[in-house]
Amino acid sequence: MYLSPMGNPKKVTIVDIAAGHKVVGEIPFDNVTRPPAISRDEKLFFQNIDGLVGFQVADIGSRKVIKTVAEKFADDKKDVPTRSHGLGIRPDQREIWSCNVEHDSVHIHEMTSSNYDEIARLTMPGRIYWVSFTPDSKFGFVSVRSKQQIAVIDCQTKEIVKLLDVGKEPKRTQVIDVPLSQPAG
Repeated sequence: MYLSPMGNPKKVTIVDIAAGHKVVGEIPFDNVTRPPAISRDEKLFFQNIDGLVGFQVADIGSRKVIKTVAEKFADDKKDVPTRSHGLGIRPDQREIWSCNVEHDSVHIHEMTSSNYDEIARLTMPGRIYWVSFTPDSKFGFVSVRSKQQIAVIDCQTKEIVKLLDVGKEPKRTQVIDVPLSQPAG
């Protein structure tokens, strides 16, 4: 289990559940931790942190930050205070998406190299927060908090295909894969 608390610790605590919930390590980050993401093979830990529009990448085995990915802005956006608060790895492990709250944008980075180059940037219809994906990596869901909507995004075309009205200030999104029928037997 990886605990990524807000506040003073500025670190992620690693807990071994099978060993009686024993703390087995920590990964320090440069500032207060926000939404995290973990690679499927549990080798890399990605973390939004306060004061960084972007994310840090840590090697779980060495318990060290190995890269800081800072988003770049157009000149007309440089003086607009913003933050990253929403991070998600597509289930196919090809991309990591980071939500840029005040700039109303999602930064999409490749994960096929250790460079994490930005390959696309989506302009959203308002202030955003978290991101999640369907298990098959076909669609992403971004909460558009200021519009009371969830944006459904085609992961291949990088286009919004639908805006779902969901009610007051949606922040967090989660996709749960539930079998629709039980196998015979």
